[in-house]
Amino acid sequence: MSEIEREELAERAAWDEAVRLTAEVRESFAAGSDEHDAAVEAEDRAQRQYEAGATVGDMARTPPRRDPLRSPEWVRGMEQLNELAAQTEALRDTLRVALNAEAVEALQEMAAASATYYDRVLRPAVGALDRVRNAWRSDMPENWQELEGTELEIIDFVKASGLCLVWAPRPQVIRALLDADDEAERARVLAENADAILDDLDAVLAASEGCGIDGQADACAFAVDALTSARAGHFNGAQALAACGLARVIHASFGLSFGAARDKFEKFDLEEATMMVLKIGVLEVCTAHALKQYRPVGAADLPDGYNRHATQHGERATFSQENALAAMLLLVGWVRQLKRLEERRPQLEAAA
Repeated sequence: MSEIEREELAERAAWDEAVRLTAEVRESFAAGSDEHDAAVEAEDRAQRQYEAGATVGDMARTPPRRDPLRSPEWVRGMEQLNELAAQTEALRDTLRVALNAEAVEALQEMAAASATYYDRVLRPAVGALDRVRNAWRSDMPENWQELEGTELEIIDFVKASGLCLVWAPRPQVIRALLDADDEAERARVLAENADAILDDLDAVLAASEGCGIDGQADACAFAVDALTSARAGHFNGAQALAACGLARVIHASFGLSFGAARDKFEKFDLEEATMMVLKIGVLEVCTAHALKQYRPVGAADLPDGYNRHATQHGERATFSQENALAAMLLLVGWVRQLKRLEERRPQLEAAA
């Protein structure tokens, strides 16, 4: 908003307040009295001056032709108008309207009522909201919590890219990925932060050991081998190992074929997911992306991003540092989530 627009808005607000105060004065006078006529005349003159471009200060300070009865209401109204005019000229775009005694008293009563309402209604509601918020944060991916407020942006990114962002990487890397303008920029972000991402994956893996869910231990071992390979600079080997580990999650942990897993997981609607199942939802959506149908007919027909089938069939064009990191993020995300499900099993069974 320009300075002129703010000034015009301030003048309109001042005029509205002047009309309101004048209306209160008119109501205080008996119909047909000289005082009433003077108030009407002052209001009409103020309207004409406003339409002719007079300033707020001129309108507020212009006295009527005949002095009206100096009743308390009128005196109070004129004092308020004068104060309003002075403040308008001093601040230009800020108006501070002085309240009369009745208004102050009314506001005090409103404040007292509001305090009572807060104690009886709002305070318990705020407490309940805090509990909901804490529960929300406990279910939110840990590496998203510093990015609170960008959940929908992350979800859109995951859906478009197929890159799994739960459990790892760290928030700073996620933010850089969200800010990337295109796939080439995203690949650059992953390459520049490869060591940090591997560190994050190591930390997540360390918290994933000792899980009794079928296939999780094998998948975890493949993840360890993939990270070791990547640390040595062998990202192609890391990508192949991560693809093997994903197979153990699909077949052993879920007992599904690749086609059944794809059909099941691609139906998950992240837009409708509650925070409690959002981690699993992201993992399922990214897994469906990695299991897109693939027929070895040429590099031009390869699916975008990391694809488990193209990797296992040795399509050279699908191997890259970016896809290797994507494969490891997805596999490690699953082995940690399976461990998390086992940790929460007693709680879930008690709630059932």
